[in-house]
Amino acid sequence: MRAAPFSGAGDPARLDPLPPLFSLQLLAASLAAAAAASDSDADDGVPSSDGEGAPWEGGVVHVSAADEAALAAFARPEGSVPARTLADVILDRIKERQEAGEAGEGGEDDDAAAASDIDARLADVYRGVGRVLSRYTAGALPKAFKVVPSLRDWEGVLALTEPDLWSPHATFQATRLFVSSLNSKMV
Repeated sequence: MRAAPFSGAGDPARLDPLPPLFSLQLLAASLAAAAAASDSDADDGVPSSDGEGAPWEGGVVHVSAADEAALAAFARPEGSVPARTLADVILDRIKERQEAGEAGEGGEDDDAAAASDIDARLADVYRGVGRVLSRYTAGALPKAFKVVPSLRDWEGVLALTEPDLWSPHATFQATRLFVSSLNSKMV
């Protein structure tokens, strides 16, 4: 049983859709109005340069005091130092590491340098954690790995696990772990 068309009274939830012919006519009328509006030069939203009160004359833009104040609110003051981005911080850290590597003994690699600062048993544990993470697919991460973000020398300990050999699943879980425990000391 078909309901009567909406007459302005009753339950608005029982609205019948527009008849197809009416919706096509409405679409055609709106497209024609849009085409007429785009054809007229007066309705394009930009005042002509030859009229009175134009915002620019002869290629020079006249800015009101209110517009200038709004622009100044968002502009960086002259002579100010540009803000440091994350890329700047990372590049500075890389330079520091390279300089520290050049100042140290040249023949030693990162794993050996990290191992010299860390107890031998601890280094063996984290190398074992690295082997586990190279085969990791799902489940719980090793407890020894979960404490790495809270260690003072977390970068050296992390280097012992050989992150370049981890499985993609382990890399994802490690990223989640480090992001959730990120603090200003780690940056």
